[in-house]
Amino acid sequence: VVSSVRAELARGGQVFYVVPRIEAINREVLTLQRLIPELKISFAYGGIRDLEQRIVDFALGKVDLMVSTTIMENGIDIPNVNTIIVQDTQLF
Repeated sequence: VVSSVRAELARGGQVFYVVPRIEAINREVLTLQRLIPELKISFAYGGIRDLEQRIVDFALGKVDLMVSTTIMENGIDIPNVNTIIVQDTQLF
């Protein structure tokens, strides 16, 4: 995961990091912050109060990696995102 994220950032891209459940978001954000401290991370899921602003910030490149539930990978086109990492695929 770390090498994939670093490779995407090195080419100037961004990453979607998809988790199966809202409860997993905080754990993954903390882990990624520890492993890649320079990473600008945000998170999103359906029902979060400022969801639209988080998506806009990500689309504008203010965020390197977006940890989210499947809400983000469905129907959102952000041209700078070429990497989608799906964590715990067996839980989907």
